[in-house]
Amino acid sequence: MKIKEVGKKIYKSDKFPLIVFTIILALIHVLMQKHGDDITFSSMCNNTNFLNCIILRYQEWTSRIIIEGILIIFANYLPMFIWKIASIGMCYLLVYSISELFIEKNKRNLNTILCICLLTIITLLRETGWMATINNYLWVAATGLYAIIPLKKIIKQEKISKIQNILYILAIIYACNQEQMAGILFIVYTCVLAYLIKHKNTKPITIILYGIIILSLILVITCPGNISRNIQEEQRWYPGFSNLSLLTKVENGVTSMMDYVVQSGRILFFALLILISYTIWQKNKNTFLRLIGLSPLILTIIYKEVYRILIEYEKTTFMQESTLYLIFKLGIYISILVLIGVCLYIIFKKINQNKNMLYISLITYISGIASRLVMAFSPTIYASGERTCFFWYISFCILIILILETDNKKTDKIITKIKIH
Repeated sequence: MKIKEVGKKIYKSDKFPLIVFTIILALIHVLMQKHGDDITFSSMCNNTNFLNCIILRYQEWTSRIIIEGILIIFANYLPMFIWKIASIGMCYLLVYSISELFIEKNKRNLNTILCICLLTIITLLRETGWMATINNYLWVAATGLYAIIPLKKIIKQEKISKIQNILYILAIIYACNQEQMAGILFIVYTCVLAYLIKHKNTKPITIILYGIIILSLILVITCPGNISRNIQEEQRWYPGFSNLSLLTKVENGVTSMMDYVVQSGRILFFALLILISYTIWQKNKNTFLRLIGLSPLILTIIYKEVYRILIEYEKTTFMQESTLYLIFKLGIYISILVLIGVCLYIIFKKINQNKNMLYISLITYISGIASRLVMAFSPTIYASGERTCFFWYISFCILIILILETDNKKTDKIITKIKIH
């Protein structure tokens, strides 16, 4: 009887969807085998010791010495099942951190939707090897989001224990060793610190964490390995990249990131656009605002249909070489990105009338774009694949949750439909 009562309590708890999500990820982890870069890291210390290996990587290849050091330990010295256990814990930390940061009410239903959204992007994490990709992206996302929690606690004037302070420091050290997340955390911490300073509510831990972010960015900029790698990868993947103008690099950044979500048809992106359109339509009688709400979805469908027709008639050469088509494509993509931002403003300013939610949504959206747009300055902008969109896709998950949180009835309807199907 007691076991049954405990089971019911767990089932009814807000964190039950998080537990189910973690179990699903655990089952996926059971099936994981080393491949690609996992094999490389498994043999990296065969002819040298660990310390020399890390120094050599820093000098010749990367500033990600903490991430790679931990990956080498797991891949080279420990059985894979130990890494799997640690990784499953990180999966829980990821969904827990998002829930703690962004979900205030109707937590059980919104946690369910959050978990479903995250499951749609898990396949990205096998591109160059499960261990390598997960450590560089999922673990980084989990620790990075966890490192934002103290900002929320300070704003809400909640107590932070010494153990939590230590955990936040360890989390941000790991997360900021990845350039994209270091950039995201720099944007978030700069904005929130400005708010805290204005309201005279700063704490020593926020200054320490912000200092770690700054030092991490300095490490990225000054690391000789990053410079050396860029030279080698330009020769291998994108000859002449360094000679491109800033405008061309930004153009490549925008088109490459949007190609994944529009041409390839990422369901998470379409879900966000449909939700934006539906929310503005339901909450506004103004025809102009309704058209703005529909415009990102309509433009996406128009371009996707044009792209489908051109592919069907084998016009790939025209698509690659026609200046008119490239201008059309870039114009559509930039319009979609700008209009999504405008729609978020309408939703959270005009509907919810909550300035904090407005700022959170816009910072989330801008940070997500910046995390992928930074790839415009890397010669591996195309070679690195869709995994570099992982943080951007997580921003979609967060935005979906934030929008649904403005309307509990809408969330309940979605959950009801999920249960029926």
